[in-house]
Amino acid sequence: MANNIVLKTYKGGNVTPQDDAIIHETAIPMNGIFKGCEVSHARGNVLRVSQGFGMIKGRFFEVYESEIDVQLADAGQTLDGRIYIHMDLSNTDEPIMLLAATAEELPSLDMDADVNYNNSSYDLELAAFNVSSSEISNLTQTFSKITAGSGGGGGGGNNVLRDTDYCTMEHVEKM
Repeated sequence: MANNIVLKTYKGGNVTPQDDAIIHETAIPMNGIFKGCEVSHARGNVLRVSQGFGMIKGRFFEVYESEIDVQLADAGQTLDGRIYIHMDLSNTDEPIMLLAATAEELPSLDMDADVNYNNSSYDLELAAFNVSSSEISNLTQTFSKITAGSGGGGGGGNNVLRDTDYCTMEHVEKM
């Protein structure tokens, strides 16, 4: 490490998953879903999550279509519920999981803004609902949708135009 600086992207360089997440978090500061991850009733106390893709704090993930069992409430009781993605960077065996929770009052989601630096956890809620002893009701999608913007890939801004003839300063000096 010369002069307390390291070039990560060069032949023989090493870009770690943490490096990658930090640059993606800077470029795409939102957490949410790019495509899919809709939550729907499957049957009884089972919810279905469709296949999808998303990002949490610069960490890209894919959700496979799956069914999640929801704990029903006791007779005469109504509970709040949620389906959420739990990302725990300290868990090397299962760093990301799709979970369901029900309670009279749901606890706050883990949302460490510095998750990439602290090796901690961050939760992304996909849907909220109510649950009784016999059914799931009031199912509502709650995730943020990440859409195309004016970042480097397209849409507005100071983009390089394909039909424009650009030249270098060296080329201008020769003219």
